[in-house]
Amino acid sequence: MTRRFVSLQRAGGIATIAFDRKEALNALTLDMIEELDGLLAQVDGATDIRAVLLRGEGRAFLAGGDLDYLRVAEDAPAAAGATIHCLNRTILRLTRLSKPTVACVHGVVAGAGLSILLACDVAVAARDSRFVYAYDAIAAVPDGGLSHFLPRTVGLGRALKFAFLKGELTADEAESLGLVAMTVPAPQLLRSATAIAQKLSGGNREALVRTRRLFRENLDRTLEDQLEQERTAFMACAGTAAFQAAIETFFAERVARKLKSAGQ
Repeated sequence: MTRRFVSLQRAGGIATIAFDRKEALNALTLDMIEELDGLLAQVDGATDIRAVLLRGEGRAFLAGGDLDYLRVAEDAPAAAGATIHCLNRTILRLTRLSKPTVACVHGVVAGAGLSILLACDVAVAARDSRFVYAYDAIAAVPDGGLSHFLPRTVGLGRALKFAFLKGELTADEAESLGLVAMTVPAPQLLRSATAIAQKLSGGNREALVRTRRLFRENLDRTLEDQLEQERTAFMACAGTAAFQAAIETFFAERVARKLKSAGQ
């Protein structure tokens, strides 16, 4: 039986995808990337799933890519290109997923692990986490969209400082820069991340996904284009039953507050 290195569990409307190659700190192989891509496609079309949580088994979330294949490859550029092509497809799928996503990270988060973290909507980190750039150690450039995500998240100057000078961040530093939404003690990590996934799963999925798309794509547009995209997305939300129900609730609560303040 072929071993699988990425698993999927479903519970309460949440899909938990776990990297499980703990003997290698979950370093990504081509097979793992393809498994992840397949599972993301599976949950994307699942009507019973309303949020997705990504985590790592063992001592790390994800320690970048497994470089053994490049060490033995006859044509390293071609081998790298094929693997990164697959990774790119998976990153795009993750950012375009029709469900909100939560990264639940601990231990080492390095290289492509940073890209996967930043491709998620929200990240929660254990306080023992270490965020490692890693590409300078192999005389390479970022992959998996890190050169896109990182400057947009922390700013160009801080991104260059991380890549050129610092190379590693603590969990507290990552939180202060906005790489993660919050840090928690390691024993509380999964519970805290699951609570966030549950909160997101209870929201209006269409509005959440459209909001994510607007936020992610805004830096590639002019203000004029972004204003039009906002208008189009708001119109789409306004046509949903959830929007109409929320509006009715809003006005009913406002009337109730006025009556209460008037002493009626």
